[in-house]
Amino acid sequence: MEKNNKLSRDNIESIISLTSMQQGMLFHYINDEGSREYHEQLSITILGDIKIDLLQKAWDFVIDTNEMLRTIFRWKAIENPVQIVLKKNKVLIQYFDFTSEINKLEAIERVKIEDLNDRIDITSETLRITLCKLDSREYEMIITNHHILYDGWSNGIILKEVLNAYTVFNNGMTPIKIHKSKFKEFIKLNKSLDKKKQRLFWSQYLDGFEVNNDIFHSSKPLTHYKKYKYIISKDITDKLKQFCKQHQISLATVLYFTWGMILRKVNNQDDVMFGTVVSGRNNEIKNIEEMVGLFINTIPLRVNIENEWSLIELLKELDKSIKNRSIYENTPLVDIKTCFNMNSDQNLFNSIVVVENYPLDSYSKDKDLFYIEKYSMVERTNYNMTLSILPFENITLEFGWNNEVISKELLHRLPEYFNSILLQIVMDSKLIVGNIDMLSEVEKQKLLYECNHTHKEYPKQKSV
Repeated sequence: MEKNNKLSRDNIESIISLTSMQQGMLFHYINDEGSREYHEQLSITILGDIKIDLLQKAWDFVIDTNEMLRTIFRWKAIENPVQIVLKKNKVLIQYFDFTSEINKLEAIERVKIEDLNDRIDITSETLRITLCKLDSREYEMIITNHHILYDGWSNGIILKEVLNAYTVFNNGMTPIKIHKSKFKEFIKLNKSLDKKKQRLFWSQYLDGFEVNNDIFHSSKPLTHYKKYKYIISKDITDKLKQFCKQHQISLATVLYFTWGMILRKVNNQDDVMFGTVVSGRNNEIKNIEEMVGLFINTIPLRVNIENEWSLIELLKELDKSIKNRSIYENTPLVDIKTCFNMNSDQNLFNSIVVVENYPLDSYSKDKDLFYIEKYSMVERTNYNMTLSILPFENITLEFGWNNEVISKELLHRLPEYFNSILLQIVMDSKLIVGNIDMLSEVEKQKLLYECNHTHKEYPKQKSV
């Protein structure tokens, strides 16, 4: 339940409006008190000697440096919701010592589940930090926040700054505070964008598209959210990156095309659309790449697949379309829907693809002091299908889906389709799109069985 915490005027740094993306997340937060949509939990396994007092000092320093880690939200009894940046915000690290536990993984899992079930109160909380000691030199740090505060790119910034500050404090020095641009500059920039040009672009972009209730569409509430991970081999990953370099096509374009091909198959539709998450970090704001905040936006990507096109031809065309779209990527989704005469509560698409670009384990500051062994992320959107792609050493597909809508059988076919398409791309760059094999291994085996299993029993008394 939300707390009705009164604020001290002396502790208010600024009061600013919300971005369109934040307003959308707030809508879901208010409408369903039991929902955990956009409730995020980042777990990091750290090997090394961690001093809890220095880690607290490091977090204090980073929270002081980044205004969004000092920001809360209010909407009751006011005309428009606001976010309030506090001058000071102390987040105490919760500490557990599990060194004597027989089953340490179970102990950590209990902490994580309890933490996820405890809804973040965005009127008074910014984030929660938990440190679990597993061994003399092994720790699990759990960071929990609501997505309304910051995006995935920000996770990398926060972690880098915490580890850097810890290292500096450990060496007996004080880290230098970085002066960053304010989030209100981003809000001001978005408000200054030409709405007429945005509307014209998106009206033309969506022209002729027919919104159908695709296989991921459902009016059922998103109550049972599941996750499934699939890893593409390093061989295919390396060859795909080489393919992109050779043909000057972005890796994201190939990954989007692959999902478009899958939607085409499962929906039996050549002209498909899904959501893509874009960074929104415009170079007009100084050092925006070092800012913590929610800059991302979710916008539609349309993939029109023609059988007679060559693979390279279609990928080049899609790559060009994505670059043209980038000029208008800060258009609020609610405004894009109006170009299609849709209400704000209607879905223009039912699946989204997120191509991640922040390998968190690369931020270890001093491997003699500590280093990140691994990390995992728990997050939920309000879409029935979310595909997060981590395109690092191995391309990793993380499917998050509504278990009430999508069957296990379909879910396990999706990564097989994905892997098969990528394999065909790296094997034959001269491929014609219509010749791409869209059968999974299970479907191939079933087809072979049905083709070969033609024996029939005839009644002995009848002639053939």
